[in-house]
Amino acid sequence: MGTLSVWTLGLTEEWAAALRETLGKKFHLTNWPEGIIPSLEACEQGQPKLMLVRTAQLRPLLSMRGQPASFLRCLPKVLLLDEGYVQSDLEFGLDAGVQEIIRPPCSPARLREKVVRIIEMEEIQEDVLRMVQEISLERELLERKSRNLDFLVSFLTYIQDSSDPGEILRQAFLKLQALLPLRHPQVAVWDPDQGSRSLRFYLTAHPREKSFQAWVAALKKSVRPLCPCSDIAVFHLEEGCRSRFIGPEEGRLLSLPLSLHGVPCGVVLALEESALLLGRDESMSINAALRHLALILQNSLRRELGGEVRGMKPLPRALP
Repeated sequence: MGTLSVWTLGLTEEWAAALRETLGKKFHLTNWPEGIIPSLEACEQGQPKLMLVRTAQLRPLLSMRGQPASFLRCLPKVLLLDEGYVQSDLEFGLDAGVQEIIRPPCSPARLREKVVRIIEMEEIQEDVLRMVQEISLERELLERKSRNLDFLVSFLTYIQDSSDPGEILRQAFLKLQALLPLRHPQVAVWDPDQGSRSLRFYLTAHPREKSFQAWVAALKKSVRPLCPCSDIAVFHLEEGCRSRFIGPEEGRLLSLPLSLHGVPCGVVLALEESALLLGRDESMSINAALRHLALILQNSLRRELGGEVRGMKPLPRALP
């Protein structure tokens, strides 16, 4: 631990010298003569841990305005009552919230005892506050991890309850929107082994909406570098959105890729209702959910293409 700064206000030089000698090398004492109040620059440079103030200096100190006053008011203080003090001086010190009031007669040794004790208490309080902040941060991190785990467990549970790609996506969208500020999710999915023959678009945009064709175009633009778009089956999913359905050009478009073992097999497009600020845990949870979604969709899609299950009926071909 380095030298601790202690300030005194209104002491005579003889008293300040005697106190400086008694405090020893652990403390650096700065005495401000009567009538002089430290400036903001002095406060920032000196960083005192404690201030000893004579009665005559306390009232001007507390009546100050501006930035130095705010700093000095928060500083722990010891009030040194003058000889011949009156009851009102004592009451003023109590109302001012000083940490200690010392009545005369006083000696440098007694002052040193008070200074050491108050600074030790302040350091203990700082340690406690720091530990509380660390505990609060750890608690927040644990709560965040718990939320992400709950999301992942719920997500995996619900999307595994159906073999229909449409129902799987409806459940996936509900869970993703509970975690992320997303709006109007749309998805394209295909079997990498069968290419465009297996390409499916699942849109929450209704075919009668003006934005429908814009969402189809946005999906085709995202899919085209990954899979030919010559043969597309389009399906409509009910989103339950009561507000006006807007197109991809009217907001911040987010693209979430779907892949299995590094091979692209789909993409989710959605609008961000607000900027996404994801932590490491959120990103890991979402990536794990998307990987599992890709696997479930692929298995469902292959069973449908193989005739094992009957899927949703596609919309009539009306794509540009």
